[in-house]
Amino acid sequence: MSTPRTLVGPPAPFASEPPMSSPLPRRAWRAPALLPLLLSACLSPEAGVDRTVVEGQIDIPAVIFSEQEAGIGVNDDPLNGALSDLGELRYANLRVLGRALCFRQRPNGTPTGDADWYLLRATSSGPINLTLLYDAGAGASGDTAALDTGGAGPEDQRYLLSVYDMAQLDESGIPALLFEGPTDGAGGAFVAPIEVPAGAELLIGVQAGAATVGAADYELQIDGFDPNAAGFKAGIYAGATLDDRGAPLGGAAAELFVDDPSTRTRSAPFRAYGTTPVTRVDDTPEVGEQLAKAYVWAGNFPDLNAGITAGTMFSSTPVEIDADVEGQVRLRWIDREIRPRFTVSVDTVQPIVVGWEETDTEPNNVEVDANYSVVSGSPQALPPASGPGFVDIVRGRVDFPAADPSWAGENDSFTLSVPEGMGVVATLSWADTAYNLDMNWNAADGTILGAGWDVGDVNPERFDTIANYGVVLEPGTTYTLTLLPWSGPVGGVDYELTLEWLAP
Repeated sequence: MSTPRTLVGPPAPFASEPPMSSPLPRRAWRAPALLPLLLSACLSPEAGVDRTVVEGQIDIPAVIFSEQEAGIGVNDDPLNGALSDLGELRYANLRVLGRALCFRQRPNGTPTGDADWYLLRATSSGPINLTLLYDAGAGASGDTAALDTGGAGPEDQRYLLSVYDMAQLDESGIPALLFEGPTDGAGGAFVAPIEVPAGAELLIGVQAGAATVGAADYELQIDGFDPNAAGFKAGIYAGATLDDRGAPLGGAAAELFVDDPSTRTRSAPFRAYGTTPVTRVDDTPEVGEQLAKAYVWAGNFPDLNAGITAGTMFSSTPVEIDADVEGQVRLRWIDREIRPRFTVSVDTVQPIVVGWEETDTEPNNVEVDANYSVVSGSPQALPPASGPGFVDIVRGRVDFPAADPSWAGENDSFTLSVPEGMGVVATLSWADTAYNLDMNWNAADGTILGAGWDVGDVNPERFDTIANYGVVLEPGTTYTLTLLPWSGPVGGVDYELTLEWLAP
């Protein structure tokens, strides 16, 4: 095997290995030479240049939903669409303010009162808690003996909490039951632990049983997924709007998020060092002029240099700060406690706006040589990009005639074009974890520009042409995106490729 060599020319983000015969091995690439500010979640001050310290707090406010039910039956029949749609569950906690319009139950204790049903689509998976808060009464003791006769028992209100997954149906079309239990003895705060499966559509029922009142209010609190593993960051930018934020001047990762038990807002401090722009010319950092004002944005950005892609939670309004106060630690004393001078509220989710949708059409195979260049074949031409703010979707299947093909045999290749300069975030996902697919991005002459597995050999594979490789796609140029089989058993796997277009 010959000595590894490095490809030269922009963006030159990876080191290559010697040519090999097919099947091709994937090489170990090095990350592109991005700004030092972007490679670390916690930035250290550069001695003698900028000793500004910016310290603040990132808040994820709870989402509050008020049940709208004019009368019994409005949201009581979920299988026929009579329910309240809560939207998506992400990292914010949810507070559902509901009302049970009537209470009753059978002699055996089965609740038959007002049933309120809610639908919630999970964007992740993992453990969460559902907490039902209600007025148990001053004398509630947890004794359920009186329930045998259908009475209210020592608590003034009684409910049945049920959670189903509408994405998992049995042969009869009945959704999978994740949890069910009565509030007997909970004392007004009933907690239901739920393990949320990937792709779950949670159907949550609050069924009223017996009570000493005719109607009553309750609050259903639904935990968001753990934000501490979601990569929330605060970034300091020159611009006050999304379109003119510019490159980050500094930033830092959120520290530990904690819940406020009364408001259910999640908060985490952050500390960033330096607000002076730094650029890199021929691997030499150059320090720019420090700005008087800057703006702090927060969100679960992939990195501080990335655009705000669909599904990202971020602050709709940034916080303006004085960026030229050297050595300033932005803290203040309030009621004998040190608190951050400002908070950045993460209160918005970037929506998904679908452009076109395509299905792969065979044959669309190409040949890739040992340098990862496309040397021959017939890629499938996709429609022009829908433009910044849109997500275009390709769905298809990669066949595995042999196990662990390592790129040999069948692949799916597509050509891309843009009507104007823009970036793209390409994300390749597949349902069966027994398989591993790869995604290569090539220039018009066939040379490799980047790859999903270079950024992360995971499912889904993803790369951002601007954030990861510093490349804006140009009109009049044809680019190639190739999906290759790497490992897995004989058979095949369905995939979805999303192309989210970003302003340069």
